[in-house]
This record gives sequence, C-alpha cells and structure tokens, in this order.
Amino acid sequence: MMSRSIQGFVLLWAITLTVGGCASQQRPDDRWDDPTTVAEGEAAAPPRERAPALGLMRVAPDVESVVYVIDASGSLIDTLPFVIHELGVAIGQLRPDQRFAALFYNDEQIVEMPPAGLVAASDANKAAAALWLDASGSVVVPMGGSHPVAVFARARALEPDVVIVLADRIEGVGHRSLDVDAMRNEAHKFAEADIAVHTIQWIYPDPVESFGGVPALKRLADDTGGSY
Repeated sequence: MMSRSIQGFVLLWAITLTVGGCASQQRPDDRWDDPTTVAEGEAAAPPRERAPALGLMRVAPDVESVVYVIDASGSLIDTLPFVIHELGVAIGQLRPDQRFAALFYNDEQIVEMPPAGLVAASDANKAAAALWLDASGSVVVPMGGSHPVAVFARARALEPDVVIVLADRIEGVGHRSLDVDAMRNEAHKFAEADIAVHTIQWIYPDPVESFGGVPALKRLADDTGGSY
C-alpha cells in the first residue's frame, strides 16, 4: 500500500499543478509561452520544473522484460498525469538489453503504447515512448471501472518476466468487487506462465481492508512471487 508520505507528496504535486494552471489562465497574453520573449523591464520567467520522480515502477537489473499495466479508470482522473510521468521515468531507466510494453486499461478499453508488443529499451524506443506518453492525454482518458481480466490476458500473451500493475482497486464486471475465485484464477495463470506480478495500491486502500480482508492486489502479488 502507498505510504502516507507518498500520499502527501501526490496531494502536494496535484495542488502545485492546480495553482500553476490557475496562474496560467490569468496571464494577459501568450508571451509566457515563449520564455525568450520578455517585456521591457521584466525578467524572464524561470522554466517550470517537472515533478520529481519517486521510482514507483523500477525493475531489477536482471529483469529481461516487463509489462506495465496501468489503471485508467475514472478514479484516477486527478492523478493519472503523475502516474504517466512516473512510467516515463521508469522506462527511461531501463537498460538497452531490457524490453518493455505498457498497457492502460479500464472496463471500456485497453490502450497499448505503440508499437504493440515488447520492444527493446533502446534510446530510440525510449525517446518514442516519452513522446507518446507526453501526448497520451488525448488517447488515455480516465473513465469507467477497473475490470482487469482482459488486460491481464494481454499482459500474459506478451510473455514478460515481470508485470507491474498499478491500480487503486480491482473490480469485477459492473463495478462489483472481483471475487476471490476470479483473482485466484488470474494469479494461477500468471504463476503457471512463470510471470511475477508486482502490484502498487495507488492512493486509496482496497475497500475489503475495512472488513479485515486481504487486498486483491496483495493477493495477486503474493500468489505469483511478486511484491506489494
């Protein structure tokens, strides 16, 4: 589960973006879009810094291939930009001999970062991934629920060493909780394929915890030799 310190950081990051967005709406003209254009007597505006990386989705150096599975359901509408930023950082840290793919999902669709399939983490492919992620807001739109069975099937079909799942909850059809047997079946398929699944409980705790239950993402990680 995400620590309180990370929760606080994400909240501060979101507030910073909100304040920055409000300030940009109050600017009287578009001179701020070009930092080299400065009115007489004014100092140039400092470049806007990107949010620092937390390293949420790093993989071990001995991992040959990884598939990132990212929840793009409606509940991530306010934090998905931060997640995409972190994904870009994680991909940028891969070695050239590692391979990667990224899948965004909700119960409406699966969006696979092009090109489809596992690709080598070459400088060219990492640069292409960064460009796509920067423009992904028009393609990856948070909506709906987070039913994961279809995206799990796609992740397994790519035959990676490791899958990293980031989600705030795992749901069944119709926004109902995914039952224990269904999650056990998904975990069995990953384990049978010798794929470790590392999971990140994003921001909000799994509702089952309030009843003393084991979070679905923890169960998935435990049953496949991954970490939660």
